[in-house]
Amino acid sequence: MESQRTFLFIGLLLVSYLLFQEWNNDYNQPQVDTSATTQVTTQNTPSATSQNDVPVSSQGDVPMAATKAIRSVITVTTDVLAVQIDTKGGDIVEAKLLKHAETHGSEDPYLLLGEFEGKQYIS
Repeated sequence: MESQRTFLFIGLLLVSYLLFQEWNNDYNQPQVDTSATTQVTTQNTPSATSQNDVPVSSQGDVPMAATKAIRSVITVTTDVLAVQIDTKGGDIVEAKLLKHAETHGSEDPYLLLGEFEGKQYIS
């Protein structure tokens, strides 16, 4: 009976060693040295275009059109929470407590998570 225990112990050690080897293969990949040095050569050649050749707009800065990305949001409502979830990425963009008021006597639910002026909270 003593030899059976020894064989089981040796088998456990062998399996543990093989498991450790595979774990090293998966998670301990060798780091690639990305700081390779390259020589940079500079030549003193004249610029292809001079400042006088480039046309300049007489109107100055042209305002860019402010475009806001359209976001698709799903609203999930339970007896306690109303949560808005962005369909792209699954971010929670707003959460409200339905059973608690924002202030005493108001009808607005307490806002836990949301977008404010200058601040944006996303979970």
